[in-house]
Amino acid sequence: MEFVGRIEKGLGVAGNLGYHTANLEKGKYENAEEGVFAGKALIDGVWYRAGIVVHSFNGKKKIEAHLLNFVGEIYDKEMKIVVAEKIRDFIYFANNEDLKKQIAADILFVENKIIL
Repeated sequence: MEFVGRIEKGLGVAGNLGYHTANLEKGKYENAEEGVFAGKALIDGVWYRAGIVVHSFNGKKKIEAHLLNFVGEIYDKEMKIVVAEKIRDFIYFANNEDLKKQIAADILFVENKIIL
């Protein structure tokens, strides 16, 4: 799977947990498979390893990527995401602590699987 689009501001949920994400514009990827994936993202000619989440939000598919080792502002830039492997199905968590633990495990998977 590949996605290309403009990065827009999200709700800040992942960022409030310490895992900032780049959110692609909503509504373009309605046929995308939902789940959590390992892959990479291209911004301004630089590739980053990425934990990628695809899920429905307010009736539209949402694509967001946590870029490993990225620092900076990227709103309104174009991003290309290339999915390499599915990590797990998307699920909602009962509390933020369980979510943070799972995100940390997902990122470790990305670090060990994705080579740039």
